Amino acid sequence: MIAECAQAAAPAAPELEALRYIAAGRDPFTGCAACGDYGRRLQLLAALRRAALIDHSDRLTAAGRAMLEAFVA
Repeated sequence: MIAECAQAAAPAAPELEALRYIAAGRDPFTGCAACGDYGRRLQLLAALRRAALIDHSDRLTAAGRAMLEAFVA
């Protein structure tokens, strides 16, 4: 049961990618090549803000740092 909950809470690859870019001090829009990519990234950043993983200035919060450390080897 606990393993299932932990597995369900694992962030998707695009979320981890954005968190990695932000943690490295890079632009969160790195890797976007087309207009649709920018729209999806904006939605992703909004979701990361709602989850309190980044702040309004696109910086990692303590929760975001912990998420990144937990799921990125």
